[in-house]
Amino acid sequence: MQAAASNVLPTLSLQGMLVEAKALVESMEKIGDLMNLDSYNIWLLGLLRNSKLVEAHLVLKDMVDKGVEPNIYSYNIVMDGLCKNGMLSDTRMVMGFIVRSGLSPDTVTYARMFYHIFDPASFMPVVDDLGKEETSMRLMNLQRRC
Repeated sequence: MQAAASNVLPTLSLQGMLVEAKALVESMEKIGDLMNLDSYNIWLLGLLRNSKLVEAHLVLKDMVDKGVEPNIYSYNIVMDGLCKNGMLSDTRMVMGFIVRSGLSPDTVTYARMFYHIFDPASFMPVVDDLGKEETSMRLMNLQRRC
């Protein structure tokens, strides 16, 4: 079932067929077919593309509860969803999760936030705990690319 589900889940999730995607995930869990990191990331992406923030939070929590550690791509999906839904203050919490989990924000993490904020001065408080020198260098690099 894992192979079939991993082929169907992206289609359902990304097409906004979230009821069907959730039913598939639940049926996988019922028969003991565990979700892997890629499946969780696809499910997160589908939820956040459809502004289902509460559900995405529950999925992220479920991942961790089931021993599937989010990777930087997982967090970037969440960061992008929060930014697109105007929840920039919540990105600080996610940035904290990234740092506490031992991951480093990557160029995509910064680019997503920068894209949604536009103003580097308002971006600085979100990443203060990462060190101003590193953050300033990354922002300058991003500005050059835009």
